[in-house]
Amino acid sequence: MKNDATGGQWAIQMQESLALIGSILGVAHPQLYQQGIMALTHLSCEGAKFVDNEEQLMWALKVWTSPFNALSVITN
Repeated sequence: MKNDATGGQWAIQMQESLALIGSILGVAHPQLYQQGIMALTHLSCEGAKFVDNEEQLMWALKVWTSPFNALSVITN
C-alpha cells in the first residue's frame, strides 16, 4: 500500500475513526484487542520476514490505527 494509492488515502482519512472504533471494541473485547496489538507489534518488529516490501509495511503500520483487521456492522 502506498500513500498515493486509493487504499493508502483511505487509511489516512480513516485514522481517527479507526482509532475510536478500536478503542470501543477494545473495551468490548479486551483479549481480542490485546491479540491485535501483539500482532501489530510483531509485524513492526519482524515484518520484513513476511513481506516483499518492508517500506510499504512500515508505512501501513504507521497509518493503520486499529488493532483489528476487519469490521462488520450488523443491523436489523
